[in-house]
This record gives sequence, C-alpha cells and structure tokens, in this order.
Amino acid sequence: MKNLLLLFCSLLLSEVMYEVNHIIWTEGHSVTLHTGLTELQTDHQILWMFNGESKIIAKIDRETNETSIPGNNDERFRDRLKLNDTTGDLIITNIKTSDSGDYKMEIRGGETKHKTFIVSVIGEENMSVMEGDPVTLHTNATRIQAEDVIQWFKDSLIAYSNKTTTTTGRFVMNSDGSLFILKIRSKDSGVYDVNITGSKHIHKRFNVTVTGEYPEYLYI
Repeated sequence: MKNLLLLFCSLLLSEVMYEVNHIIWTEGHSVTLHTGLTELQTDHQILWMFNGESKIIAKIDRETNETSIPGNNDERFRDRLKLNDTTGDLIITNIKTSDSGDYKMEIRGGETKHKTFIVSVIGEENMSVMEGDPVTLHTNATRIQAEDVIQWFKDSLIAYSNKTTTTTGRFVMNSDGSLFILKIRSKDSGVYDVNITGSKHIHKRFNVTVTGEYPEYLYI
C-alpha cells in the first residue's frame, strides 16, 4: 500500500528551512523518510529524533565518518531502523502502529534544514466470528494513560473514553481500550476503526465478518 501524502508545507526563515510532511501507512510495510538530498556532502551531519525527544535515534556525521543508530537498542524499534549512507534517509522496517508519531530530522552543514514527518500507521486485522459469540477487538496498546483519548467508530462513533467512558448500545470499552461485544450479530459485520491519541498514537482497523445463525430470542 502506497503512502498517502496529506499535507506538505515549507517555511524559509533566517536561512533555516522548515518542512512538514503528513504520511499514512499500513502496518507491516517498510517506510522510508527522505531527507531530500541526492548525496551527503563532506560537512553534512544528519540527526533523526522521535516524538519531540532530544534523544537521537539515528545519526550520520560526514566530518567524523560516524554512522550510528541508537534507536535500534530501544524496545520500541529494536533493530528495525536503517540509514541510507548516501542520502541520510531513515528506513523503518516492519512498521507498527506504535511507531506512529513525529519524526524530526535536522541537517547541519551549509544550509541548516529541519524536516518533520508526522507518521500515522494503520493496523489492519481481518476477523471471522460466529453469530452469538462474545468478541473482543484488541488495540494491543500496552498501557493506557489518563490523558489518552480513545475513539471507536463503525460508521459513527460507538465508544469514547477520556478519563470517563461512554459507550452506545451493546458495545463496551475495556480498561485497556479494547472493544467488547457480548453477543455479536450478523448486522455487526463491517469495518471498525479505533484511534488512540495522547501518550501514544494508534490507528487500527478491523474487518469483521459475522457468520452462522443465532436464535433471535437468545439475544439480550
């Protein structure tokens, strides 16, 4: 699935170039964040950072001939980051929904350039379930914080949580943000989307197909 570039803007101020890119990608693919350079010069230094943190996840310094990817030592990325030695592009392999966020790049040497990639990763899961069964749609969010906003959609908003939880009809949101349906019906087939924003950025999609028949009088 090709990435969808939603917005591109640049601002030139005091000889410093600022650039912002919005990208949506599907989970499991490899994604390349481009510096825009065709070749690094001998005085170039490329720094990559994630989610506004000052901690560097990848670095190339042509003056010292140093290339390092400290992000590969973190649990979040764990050996999934690569650098293009020619252009300084950052490559994220097997991208996950937990990789969503802001990637900031800085080029030093000659003209200073700042570039931000706002990356949204969509997880997709196909599910086939039997009518009348209890079903849970898992976000796989390891920890939900108080500031996290969770929204579940199926055509419209069906569950919402921001410190207090609001659900509609037969849909119940668990404490970990997952969606629980006690006795799923054939009319519940369709696409479910969950968005989590706050301490993390997760967008996941479930394609649910309900099969079989369940006596109507047994529904609550």
